[in-house]
Amino acid sequence: GDETARQYIANMRDGAVAGFKYFAMGEAQEILVKLEGTAHGKMVVSEKSDFSVINAEIPVENDGGARREFSGKLEMESGKKALYFKYCGDGKVNFMSFELK
Repeated sequence: GDETARQYIANMRDGAVAGFKYFAMGEAQEILVKLEGTAHGKMVVSEKSDFSVINAEIPVENDGGARREFSGKLEMESGKKALYFKYCGDGKVNFMSFELK
């Protein structure tokens, strides 16, 4: 009911995966994630749920816990694709959003 509430994925720890389906991938060359929390690691992005293909690796270093943006190069062919995000590292993150550029 609260129209001002923001939805996000809370407390992603090492090995946690979030998946989103489906996107018409075109010319995106960069992917940006907005995260908050204290974390040291990386967000791995794949079009495959088993991560047999790695399309991006985004370094994540956040000591203060504030919401920050992190980005990385995206290598993905065009077409209808799912996007899976896996956090690998220490600490935990709240996954707020992502953007294709």
